[in-house]
Amino acid sequence: MKTYTVEQVISAECNLEPIECKFCHSLEVTYDQYIRDALCGDCGKWQIEDDGLYNKLECPQCHEYDTATQIEDHAVCYDCMQKNMESIND
Repeated sequence: MKTYTVEQVISAECNLEPIECKFCHSLEVTYDQYIRDALCGDCGKWQIEDDGLYNKLECPQCHEYDTATQIEDHAVCYDCMQKNMESIND
């Protein structure tokens, strides 16, 4: 059976099931769209927060987490934003 990670759910912007816990590999994981994280019903860990990625956004172009920021309705990292601005100015 195909399973998904919470990062894949966030990237897809729709609900994908079942979500596999990255800590205990249980399929008893519930995604909360309002906080963009999922809680495992077996081990009790949040998939993003307990992995150290809490409040970090993924850049859709380069898939980096640590440098992405929210701009209007999407995330983009500083490097990709600079590349986009340079291509517009050329």
